[in-house]
Amino acid sequence: MRDVNLLETVRPNGILSHLRKLSLEASLIWSGEIVAALGAIVGVRLLTRCLDPPDYGAVALAMTVATVGQQVIFSPVMQAAVRYLPVSLERKSLPSFLAGLTHLLRTGSAVLGLALGLGVLILALSGQHKTISLGIIAGVFAGICGCNSVMDGVQMAARQRAIVAWHQALSQWLRFSLAAAFVYLFVGGSTAAMAGYTLAALAVLLSQWFFLRRVLDRLLAGNPASSKGNGELTGAMRSYAWPFAMWGLFTWLQMSSDRWSLEAFRSAREVGLFQVSYQLGYYPLQLLSGVSMQLFIPILFKMAGDGSAARRVQLAQRATIGLVGCSLGATLVAGILSLGLGNRLVALVASAPYQSSARLLPLMVFAGGLFGSAQIASLLPMINGASRTLLKPKIGVAVVGVLLNVAGAYWYGLLGVAVSSLLQSLLLLVWMLSIISPHALRGSLPVIAEPCNAGPLLT
Repeated sequence: MRDVNLLETVRPNGILSHLRKLSLEASLIWSGEIVAALGAIVGVRLLTRCLDPPDYGAVALAMTVATVGQQVIFSPVMQAAVRYLPVSLERKSLPSFLAGLTHLLRTGSAVLGLALGLGVLILALSGQHKTISLGIIAGVFAGICGCNSVMDGVQMAARQRAIVAWHQALSQWLRFSLAAAFVYLFVGGSTAAMAGYTLAALAVLLSQWFFLRRVLDRLLAGNPASSKGNGELTGAMRSYAWPFAMWGLFTWLQMSSDRWSLEAFRSAREVGLFQVSYQLGYYPLQLLSGVSMQLFIPILFKMAGDGSAARRVQLAQRATIGLVGCSLGATLVAGILSLGLGNRLVALVASAPYQSSARLLPLMVFAGGLFGSAQIASLLPMINGASRTLLKPKIGVAVVGVLLNVAGAYWYGLLGVAVSSLLQSLLLLVWMLSIISPHALRGSLPVIAEPCNAGPLLT
């Protein structure tokens, strides 16, 4: 394939129009994410008022069970959708892409169903009958959220990012509102809250499907209804996705071990306190990096095309490095602000039993920002399809993170786990930056057809 300079494909009088379109889209995404962040803050206020710290901690532990399905099963499918939809559109093979995505989604759902059945059986045999209902609800929640994430991936790759952002905002507000309503209506604790979470996820899924059908109908109108190459594209998507599943299990262990270590060595109350500091400190910075990735991933992947043109890949990688720098700058500003305003924020948002979590806020802000920056840096090998390059840093940091979480919870409790989170994020960022080199990023996407020239850079 001829090495294409994408800037040549954009007429000078069209650049301003593209920039205006991008600015409008960015404003829609940011407004949606701001509403989502406000929903999360209001949600903390609602749930900390109707749940005591032990019940709030139980919800956090149930969410870790739901997260395993997301990390190991559905997130890899979503990543494949984001990476290969632009390729399929460029090659006029959208029906093949949809067939491959459907196959991966069905396989993942079957695996989740088997895992859920096995988990219920283990709980029943071990006499943990009180937690069976909570486990079933968490499993159903995982499946619904997993399907939502795959739809998010398709919408994001199709440049419907404002729809993704506003559905995420809807999810936050509905989740906490229905959880609080269920707790009040059924005078329940963690099980009622998880039931509210699940109903909210189902409502968002139905809305997602409505909008996604419209997008797919429009895209299919410009693609031939042929199944030629289905097997090749499905195999390529599976090859791209499997490293995400491999490190997803380790990442889940890392993300869950902080809460389970606190439960094991301290108490469910401390899990609840940690969860508040996570939602107010770590989550907003993750949200910031997520917005950046949501806005720029489709552009970066379109820049890179199928990964076979060196010039296109280099342009996308340079833009990604710039995003990492911006993320680090935002982290520094947010961290400094949290040092002076952390106590006031927790006092404003959380109820009295949770006030002691304020001391953790600066650590969690820096941890969330560094982790978000590392996530952006991880796009560099993904741009040219070298997702396997991420196996070592993802798994290595996850293993170290589990050990740090266990040690921190055992010796220092809440403070130890917060420091552990910061160290893990710093290690991941350093490792990601260390693999940014032409030698580390060699490789391309699996060749499934003769690549075509891409469209304009700024579309």
